Amino acid sequence: MTDSLLTTEEVAAMVHLSPATIRWHRHRGTGPRGFSPPGMRRVLYRASEVERWIAAGEPAATSA
Repeated sequence: MTDSLLTTEEVAAMVHLSPATIRWHRHRGTGPRGFSPPGMRRVLYRASEVERWIAAGEPAATSA
Protein backbone atom coordinates (compact mmCIF):
# COMPACT_ATOMS: atom_id res chain seq x y z
CA MET A 1 0.00 0.00 0.00
CA THR A 2 1.39 3.39 -0.95
CA ASP A 3 0.95 6.55 1.03
CA SER A 4 0.61 9.87 -0.82
CA LEU A 5 3.43 12.34 -0.36
CA LEU A 6 2.69 16.00 0.25
CA THR A 7 4.86 19.11 0.07
CA THR A 8 5.04 21.71 2.82
CA GLU A 9 2.89 23.99 0.69
CA GLU A 10 0.22 21.30 0.23
CA VAL A 11 0.11 20.57 3.97
CA ALA A 12 -0.15 24.29 4.71
CA ALA A 13 -3.09 24.64 2.30
CA MET A 14 -4.86 21.67 3.92
CA VAL A 15 -4.79 23.24 7.38
CA HIS A 16 -5.04 26.91 6.32
CA LEU A 17 -1.62 27.89 7.69
CA SER A 18 1.43 29.36 6.00
CA PRO A 19 4.26 27.07 4.85
CA ALA A 20 6.53 28.90 7.32
CA THR A 21 4.22 27.94 10.19
CA ILE A 22 4.28 24.27 9.10
CA ARG A 23 8.11 24.38 8.99
CA TRP A 24 8.20 26.02 12.44
CA HIS A 25 5.98 23.30 13.92
CA ARG A 26 8.08 20.57 12.27
CA HIS A 27 11.32 21.99 13.67
CA ARG A 28 9.79 22.35 17.15
CA GLY A 29 8.62 18.75 17.03
CA THR A 30 4.97 19.77 17.27
CA GLY A 31 4.15 19.35 13.59
CA PRO A 32 3.90 16.44 11.20
CA ARG A 33 7.09 14.48 10.67
CA GLY A 34 8.66 15.23 7.33
CA PHE A 35 11.61 13.78 5.47
CA SER A 36 13.91 14.66 2.58
CA PRO A 37 14.43 11.84 0.11
CA PRO A 38 18.09 11.28 -0.82
CA GLY A 39 19.21 13.82 -3.39
CA MET A 40 16.27 16.16 -2.79
CA ARG A 41 16.27 19.39 -0.85
CA ARG A 42 12.48 19.42 -0.51
CA VAL A 43 10.75 18.12 2.62
CA LEU A 44 7.87 15.73 2.02
CA TYR A 45 5.19 14.47 4.36
CA ARG A 46 3.27 11.20 4.26
CA ALA A 47 -0.47 11.90 4.05
CA SER A 48 -1.10 9.43 6.89
CA GLU A 49 1.32 11.36 9.12
CA VAL A 50 -0.42 14.65 8.35
CA GLU A 51 -3.81 13.07 9.11
CA ARG A 52 -2.43 11.73 12.42
CA TRP A 53 -1.10 15.19 13.30
CA ILE A 54 -4.43 16.83 12.50
CA ALA A 55 -6.36 14.23 14.52
CA ALA A 56 -4.01 14.69 17.49
CA GLY A 57 -4.85 18.40 17.53
CA GLU A 58 -8.59 17.90 17.54
CA PRO A 59 -10.29 18.21 20.88
CA ALA A 60 -11.71 14.96 22.20
CA ALA A 61 -15.41 14.51 21.59
CA THR A 62 -17.50 14.83 24.70
CA SER A 63 -20.62 12.81 25.30
CA ALA A 64 -23.72 14.81 26.10
